[in-house]
Amino acid sequence: MGLHLEGGALTFDVPGMLRQTVSYPFTRYNEFVHVAATVDSVARTVVLYEDGRERVRGTFEAVSWPDIANLAISKPIWHSRGRPFRGVIDDTVLWNRTLTAPEILALAKARHGVLGTLGDADGLAKWRRAGVTRALLAAGAKATDLVALRPFGWRAAGAESLPELRLVMSSQDRRHFIGAHRRSRLSGRRVQGGANPRRIHVAVDGRVQTAQLRLHGYDTDYPDAARPAYVLELEAADPRLGSSRLLLQPPESAGFLVPFVTSRLYRQFGLAAPADGLCVVRINSVLQGVYRCADYRRQGMQPGDCPDVAVGNARHLKDWHSIFRAVRPVDATRLAATRPWPLEREALLELYDAVASEFEGVMLADPQSPMSLKAMRHRLALDRARSAAYWRCAPPDASPAQRARAFIDEFMLLGGNPSPFRLVESLDLSALRLPGVTLSWESDNPALLDAAGSITRPATGGPVGVALTVRAAAAGEVCEKTFPFRVMPSAVTLPALFLYMDQTVTKVRPVDAVIEICEAGQDAPGATVTATQAGRGGVHHRGNSSYRTSRKKLLSIKTDTPHRLFGDDQRRMVKTINGQQDSTFLHNGLAFGLFRDFDGDGSPRRAPFVRPAEIFVNGRYHGLFELCTQIDETLAGGAVPGAEVPSPLVIYRHETVPPRDPVMRVSRPTTRNGSQMGPYLDLEASLAGLDTSGRVSVLEQRVEIDSVIDLQLLLNLMQNDNGTPFPYLAHDALVYRGGTNGTFFHVLWDFDRGLTRDWSWIANAMMRDLEAGSPAYRERLARRWFLLREGVLGTDAVLARLAALAVPLDGYVVWDRQRWPHPAMRPHAKDIENTRRALRQNLAHMDHFLADWRGHGGEVGALAAEETETGKIK
Repeated sequence: MGLHLEGGALTFDVPGMLRQTVSYPFTRYNEFVHVAATVDSVARTVVLYEDGRERVRGTFEAVSWPDIANLAISKPIWHSRGRPFRGVIDDTVLWNRTLTAPEILALAKARHGVLGTLGDADGLAKWRRAGVTRALLAAGAKATDLVALRPFGWRAAGAESLPELRLVMSSQDRRHFIGAHRRSRLSGRRVQGGANPRRIHVAVDGRVQTAQLRLHGYDTDYPDAARPAYVLELEAADPRLGSSRLLLQPPESAGFLVPFVTSRLYRQFGLAAPADGLCVVRINSVLQGVYRCADYRRQGMQPGDCPDVAVGNARHLKDWHSIFRAVRPVDATRLAATRPWPLEREALLELYDAVASEFEGVMLADPQSPMSLKAMRHRLALDRARSAAYWRCAPPDASPAQRARAFIDEFMLLGGNPSPFRLVESLDLSALRLPGVTLSWESDNPALLDAAGSITRPATGGPVGVALTVRAAAAGEVCEKTFPFRVMPSAVTLPALFLYMDQTVTKVRPVDAVIEICEAGQDAPGATVTATQAGRGGVHHRGNSSYRTSRKKLLSIKTDTPHRLFGDDQRRMVKTINGQQDSTFLHNGLAFGLFRDFDGDGSPRRAPFVRPAEIFVNGRYHGLFELCTQIDETLAGGAVPGAEVPSPLVIYRHETVPPRDPVMRVSRPTTRNGSQMGPYLDLEASLAGLDTSGRVSVLEQRVEIDSVIDLQLLLNLMQNDNGTPFPYLAHDALVYRGGTNGTFFHVLWDFDRGLTRDWSWIANAMMRDLEAGSPAYRERLARRWFLLREGVLGTDAVLARLAALAVPLDGYVVWDRQRWPHPAMRPHAKDIENTRRALRQNLAHMDHFLADWRGHGGEVGALAAEETETGKIK
């Protein structure tokens, strides 16, 4: 890891708690250069070579690397997602020692691969001979299939009855997919080129339509199969599968009969399952063979599948290293194995054989299959023998009633509902089929959910919980099981996001997701978007201290197309904030809205937009979060008033994890160009060595003081102590606006803490300088406060805003606290009342504190003292 260009210098970072780098000016652009770096962890030396010649040598203190971690290349900080390697890696070789200078020179001048240059020549020859022998044996096995007349037996096996998909694309697109598949297969992960969709034409049942085609796979996993798998997005739904998003997989990478047996199991017991079947695929009239075609609208997932993909591996501070372990995607066998199927293994084998009699002949006779008949027959026999591992059967000593109780769950009864915790229509209790078992139902609140599964939604308020009990009777034995449900009111006041993912969410890399968006007031999703590698997006965990200490993980979501959650057609990123810091779910919305309303003529105040929403992952209730826009160019504004062209914006954020060099880092633009640090470093340099009055003079020229004033007033009103003791020039986010003036201004972020402590005056390093060195600043601060008190910060106005923000949350917060128990388990109404009391007290405290700065106290101070008699927050 560690090699990258930074500010025109080729730099290598040795991972540590403090930044440890060596670098030299790089000048040899547009030519091939051999670069090498060696790290001797015993001698603690690091050397950089260029074309075998030593260019720079340095020392370091220690190497900080976890016991178990993925190999990371190019990143200066091993536990960060920033600065990923951008290129193609042809080969990877691992040594158990540091290479010497002569060996580095030999590699730089080598005309052959690394193994032939520094390795054992005899071992290389044996390795090559083994590869040739393996290829000859595979070719011989394939040749014997001609004797079995395999091409002629294909039609006799029933292939002529299969539907046919004809994919028509340009020769350039065809070469693109062939090359991307080859690179993905070699690397073991889907490369970005394979994830990018190409526009093609598809002929289905004689009807031609346009479609988007991409390779199927993940940026952490790609099947080692000769034939590629595809994700096909049609403009109109396929008539057989009823879906416009299809997954096309060759049998050798789909698991042969395993997914079909799984689908047949689901349908045998009346459970919903994605539609699938076999089809014949042709590309530009060239036969590709038999493929599995499946509904892929929800990543192939159904509500209830893979319940724990979003909770994360790091549950405590001590095990946070586990987030760097590679996690494989979920396959069909894992989904099916989550349920103890109520049948004997003999019955399961009979089902397997029935599916085999239907599909096996076509698969074996496929002339385009890269596997020989012998290899496929061996694989099919092996799958049949492993059936107990693929599909878990109920214990043989369990009675039918006990098997039914272990098998049934609430997701089998949903009907058209997306989740047991979002019932908007009646349940389908009659769909479940368990031969020999009689099912009866009882509700603890028949007025909302009766024994027939019919619901009556409450007219107002929040969701209402209902327990439904099933009684399974067989052979004179009755077993009971109770399921929790949640009936939604007729007027749903909060939006909901339904995320469907077949990969485990991590912090270090995004995973693909399909997201259904249901706005407030809607019962069914009104929009569906994807968040995938194709758009360099996906879903991953975010946060630092909250991630390591809270079980409720925050999410960062980047969609392929604008999600329109905030009423615009530009934003693709949405972040969830406030895991468990703010029990009211109101602080961010209140602070951000107030700051935006502070704006003056020609000087807007920038703050993210935020809205509460419920999130469901694969049908399971994941909790209540605040959806928030990221701090980017769209939020910060891109033009200087009166300028002919948009000005460059650089957005700085605090570096919250080591190495802290510098304390602020460039958050946007995403190029991570080291030169973007220039404006901020220049500001720091201009302040160094100056006395207080000198620093104030520089700040008044380089910083928009009005935004500093408004930020400080809001910090003190909300008592936001996040980051205390504030040894920084900025509070979390600072934006540089280029142009003639080149000024800095603040953008609000992270106001979920506060309003729970005794009031005290808050100031960061910049504010303290201005307070100490500029009486005019203190007077401006006070006058600004009392001007705002006449409008947006009037006591009644602030409390009315708080009340309006709280209305949609009524009845929803309690469910988040059940899902993620909060340390302070007070009723939500009590938390809101405490917040109201804190706001009244803080307004009064600031009136009293700033009255003297404006030049008069007396009457206002007495009023403040009277209001603070209401008592401390409980």
